[in-house]
Amino acid sequence: YGFALLDLGAATLFTPGTPQSGTLNPGNSTALYAFDATAGDRVFFDFQSVSNGDSSWRLISPTGDQRWITSLGSDIDVTTLNQTGRWVLML
Repeated sequence: YGFALLDLGAATLFTPGTPQSGTLNPGNSTALYAFDATAGDRVFFDFQSVSNGDSSWRLISPTGDQRWITSLGSDIDVTTLNQTGRWVLML
C-alpha cells in the first residue's frame, strides 16, 4: 500500500463562483482548493471539463469530515453547507 499525508491548510484559497482550472501532474497527484462559507450557504459544484475522468473529487468540511466523493466530471447538485469555516475540495 501507499499513502500521502496532505496539508489541507495549504489549499489554494478561491472565491466561490470563480472558475478554476489546472492539471494534475503527475496524474496521481492531488490538488487542494479551499473556500470560506457560512452554515446555511447553498452551493452548486459545476464540473466544467475533464480530459481523463478516471479520478474523483471530494468535499471536506471545516471539521475534517468528508461531505461527499464522486468521479471527476460529475456535478454536485445544490448542497446546503452545515458548518461555518474553511471547506476544502480535493481533486
